[in-house]
Parts: sequence; structure tokens; C-alpha cells
Amino acid sequence: MAKFMFIIFICAIIPQIFTQCTVERAEKRFQRSVYEFSLELLTRLAQEKDIHFVTSTLSTWSLLTVTSLGAAGTTLAEFKEVLKLHPRKCFNYKYLELANSVSENNETDVIVEKSSAIFVDDRTPILKSFKRRMKSVVATEFESLSFDNAEAAAQRVNDYVSRATHDVIDEIVSPGDLENVLFIMIDAIFFKGAWKFPFPRENTQVAAFYNERGAQIGQTNSMFITKKLNYRNIDKISADVLELPYGSGNRYSMLVILPNRDVSVYTVIEKLKTVSLKSIQLLFDEYGPTSMEVNLPRFKITSDLDNLGELLEDMGLKTMFDSSKADFTKLSKYEVYVSNFIQKADIEVTEEGTVAAAVTEEEFSFRSSPTVFNANKPFLFMIVDKKVDVPLFVGAYSKPSDMELGSEMVDTYNLSADQKRFYEDNGYLVIKKLIDFTCLYGCKQRFIKICKGVVDRGGMTIVKEPSLAAQGAKGEDLINKISEIHFDDVFATYTEHPRLLHVLAQLIGEPMRVINSMLINKPPGSVRHPPHQDLYYFPFRPAEKITAAWTAIDDVTVENGCLYVIPGSHKRNFIYPHGNLPDSNKLYHGILEPAVSGEPRAQLEMSPGDTVLFHPLIVHGSGPNTTKGYRKALTAHYAHEGCHYVDARDSVQQPIVLEIEAESRRRGFQLSFEDVWRYKSKPIPSRGLQSKL
Repeated sequence: MAKFMFIIFICAIIPQIFTQCTVERAEKRFQRSVYEFSLELLTRLAQEKDIHFVTSTLSTWSLLTVTSLGAAGTTLAEFKEVLKLHPRKCFNYKYLELANSVSENNETDVIVEKSSAIFVDDRTPILKSFKRRMKSVVATEFESLSFDNAEAAAQRVNDYVSRATHDVIDEIVSPGDLENVLFIMIDAIFFKGAWKFPFPRENTQVAAFYNERGAQIGQTNSMFITKKLNYRNIDKISADVLELPYGSGNRYSMLVILPNRDVSVYTVIEKLKTVSLKSIQLLFDEYGPTSMEVNLPRFKITSDLDNLGELLEDMGLKTMFDSSKADFTKLSKYEVYVSNFIQKADIEVTEEGTVAAAVTEEEFSFRSSPTVFNANKPFLFMIVDKKVDVPLFVGAYSKPSDMELGSEMVDTYNLSADQKRFYEDNGYLVIKKLIDFTCLYGCKQRFIKICKGVVDRGGMTIVKEPSLAAQGAKGEDLINKISEIHFDDVFATYTEHPRLLHVLAQLIGEPMRVINSMLINKPPGSVRHPPHQDLYYFPFRPAEKITAAWTAIDDVTVENGCLYVIPGSHKRNFIYPHGNLPDSNKLYHGILEPAVSGEPRAQLEMSPGDTVLFHPLIVHGSGPNTTKGYRKALTAHYAHEGCHYVDARDSVQQPIVLEIEAESRRRGFQLSFEDVWRYKSKPIPSRGLQSKL
């Protein structure tokens, strides 16, 4: 008996959608089919996932409907009952056309992509009639491969998923999942969109979050906005419903559903069956926008629904999973059944939406007190396409994560033996989520205020990007970095962050000193930072007692100029000659040895809070920012107090020695290269050796 696996996959970083069918009757039945199925699945997921999950009910519905086209007998009857399919196939084809029209989107600030594929073992025949239906109705790709080579087959499938989701989800199957598998069916949805009304980042604050019994269970980074928005308290579902629109049009939105006092999320889910998305929209249209004060957690949820098959069986889809009863005779001549049904889903809700967007800020003066919508307890959310009134994604939020609870993060981080060995062998080490949101947000806001001239920069040095200055850029679009930030109280929350210092102590020991620090900003259009070594700038040794920390404030990608390193290059134990290079900031020094530029690099793409530690001799740099957004990071160098000064004048460092001493004289000081670094450094309070720096 052969078996075949369906894999459904989703990726959302917020919503998604599709357009209308030309047959009004098909559209209305389609709406009911997807909505009722969504609520049935939502009921079971809420219990299974303890009210904290995200799922694309549209993607699940689509793949099941596609599967039904190959079913017969009892198996087909179960599909029709659970999915609320039409007795006539032509209507079901229309349903799939509606679902597949997700990618028909003309808005410039919303990206919607939907794709489907069937991977077939090259020895397994699929009926030509089924292939024709799939290609004509849902534009399905068919790929033939050998499942005997499970590793290569898994790689092909995962590569497709990675492309379809823009690398948000890079793996959905492993070689071990492919034993005795003849088919893999995938439905992938990708959505990126900006809020129509972004939440101002400066309004985000840490706020308490409560469970349904009213007990505080943690804290969130609560976003805040005042705006006229669609809102109603709906008695039939015992909940407040708020609409947050996406994009410049009026097609996509998120419905946030907040239960009334003493009403559970489960109760609201059950009552949602008494209304429709269309009826909710009619209420909004009848009463118009309301002046609102909205508090909503910034959150990210990733759901691995590897037991989705069990939930579907509970809903009534039983025989398709039964090897002795499954009837897919309209799909293949082989006796096949569904061995598993998997979904991976991801959603991230931030102040901007899912992409940065330039939106004119609007302030409202309210004639009466605005209505308060405070999502500080478990709530539901639905991402809908208002053209066809169907939910694309549904989910629930009830558990603040460790990353959201920045103030709850412990002050220590113990490196494993493998991490220490990796650092010694490669010269760098990336630690995920080392620094909390509160610290990053405070430093980012401090930088923005300095760029706007709202606060005094004090003794910190501002560096501007020459290539952008020539284009007339100003403020945040011009300032490339602020240095000596470790003397500023706000930025010191990073340079003296207890988790960071605990990691550093495990690499270079204590006591230590901050010797250099910067907030680095790569505005759109910033040029590359060529390959270089940090020890070129420092007149103290030994190198093994010096290290750098570099922490992402924003998402850091190859496109916006992430760091790269040449692994193991620190083991050469020498400093290359440095100088100015073409196609780079004239203020940057790069390695003059051409061969270095061609060496293999590790591109360090990172998320906010991720931190890389690296040796002062490792060759590293960063690429240009070719995106329309900023790329900000915090960095600082640390040296053990046992380090000593060396004379760098008659060495490969002589050019930087002369340059820094000349800059000192230009500013009216008579300081040596060593004296400059003495004044720039700051001790970290600790017991230990007497300072030699």
C-alpha cells in the first residue's frame, strides 16, 4: 500500500487576499464555505494551542478543496460536508478560482503572492484528467522527482517553500518525513503589507498583559495610536471589534476581536458562527468611523501545526487518512491515502505593519472623549479580504513571549563549550535575541531625536555619509553614525547591558573597559564598508583580550547591508595594510590586499536583538543599503584591563596613527594616538587587575 503526504504551508507577516468571482451565486457560497470551515478549525485550534496561534484557514481550505477533486465515494462525500462544497463541480472550480485570485493585487504597498505545487515520485502516475483540472483551475505546478533520494527530494520541496515565502519559512519537510511518500502537495501564501495608519514608534511602551481571569501574566510592548477607525461593540458575539486597514486602498484589513469583560475567547469563537464578515462590515458602514485610542501588543507568532490531520479528522475528514478506506481513484490508479497534513504559519505585527512605509502623520482633535480599545488580555484576530468577505488568516494572542518581555530577561547568558569553540575557531559568534526590545527601542529613539536636533548630542561625535551629503540628504537620511556613545546615559544601557557584559567576561575576562562605541545607521543609498580589521585602529594588545559586540536594532539583510566576515581570518595573526578604497565611504579604511576581497564570506543576516561577537583581527565589512529602509545597529569594543599599549608608529598602523593625531590637532588638542584612546575609553566597574589602559 502506498501512501501520500499533503503538506500545506503558510507564511504571513500579516494578512493576505483574493478577488471576486464573476458569478454572484458562487461568490456567496464560497464566502459561507470558507467562513464556516474557518470557524470550525478555529474552535479546535484554540483548544489545542491554548488560545495562542496563527493559521491560514484559506490555505488549508484551498488545499483540501484541490484534494477533493481527486476523491470519490465516501471520501468525496466527507469533503463536501466538511468544506461545504457545492454538489456541482463547476461551482467548486469557481471557488478555487476565487481562492487563487489572491495574487491579483494592484496596490503598491501590499505584496500578495499565492502559489501551489504538487511534487510527484517519478514512478507514480497521476491521471492526466486530474493534471488538466489542476493546471486550468488553480495553475498548479507539477514537479517530478525521486523520493528514493529522500535528502535531495526534501531539499527540492524546501527550496520551493523558501522561494514562495521569501525565506520566511525555509523548511517544511525533512528527509525522514518522506518514507513511503508518493505525493507532496503544497499551497503557499505570502503577504507583506503596511498599515494604512502606522502606529508611531515613539508611542510604544511596556504595558501589563492579563489573562482571562484578570491576573497579570506578563508585559508587552504595547503600540498606541489615536485615529478614527471602524469599531463596534457587537452584542451577538459579546465582543468589541476593531478594524485596522492595510495599504492605500480599502481591500485588506485586520479585525481585532476583544471579548467583553468576563467573556472567554472560546465563547466569542462559538458566537462568531451567528454573524458573518459581511454583517460586521455593514455595521461599520452604518455607523461610520469612531474616534479611537488603540493599544495593541507588538507581537510575532509562529505556529507549527504538525497535528492538523488529527483536527481535520475530528471535523469529519476521516477516510482520507485511512489506508484501507481512502478513495482517490480520480487522482491516481495507485491506492493512495493522506498520511499527514502539516501547516506552518508565521505572523508579525509591528508599528509599520510588515514593511516600512512613508505615511504623513496625522493628528486628530476629538470633540468628545475617544473610545478606548485596550488589547491587554487574550484576543482574536482575522485578516480579511473585503472584496469577497473571507478570512485569510485567523489566530489568537494570549501569551507575551520572552522577547516581548524585555524587562523580564535574565541578566546572565552562559556560553556553551560549543559556542566558545566556534568563536575560537572562526573568530565570531552570533547569539540570538541577546539584547531586549526596551534597550534597543530607547537607543533608537535617542538617535532619532539627536538627528532631529531635539536633544543635545553632548560629547558624542556625529559622522555623516559623504555620498548622501552630496545628494542633499539631511538628518536621519544623512547621519551615518554617532560615536563615543558609551558616555551617554541612554546608550550606556547597551554598552553596559548586564547580559552583554556577562558574555564578554566569558570571552576576555574581567575587569574590562569600553574602548569604542557607536550607533551605526545605514540610510537608503549608503555605500559599502570595505573589508577591514578593527585592530588596525587600536594601539593596545594582546588581541585575544579584545573583542567587539555588534547588535542589530532593525532587521539586517544582505539587501540593506548586513555584516559579513571571513571566518578564521583572525588566525593569520597579522594586520593587513589599510587605506581608502573606491566605491566606499572616504572616511572608512579598507584592506589594500586585493585577494582579500575575493575570499569566501559569511553573510550575517540578523533580527533585532541578535548580537555578533568578533575578534579584532577578523576581516569583516558590510555591503551597501539598496533598500528604501534604514539599517541600524549598536556596536562597542571592549578590552581587558590587563591589556597594554604598544608603539604603532613604525608599523602597518602608521597611517591611522598620523591621521588621528592630525585630527586631534585640528580640534585644538595635542594628544598622542595612545592618549586619544585613553580619553575615549571607560572602565566597567569590576574587581580585578589594576588598569594599564
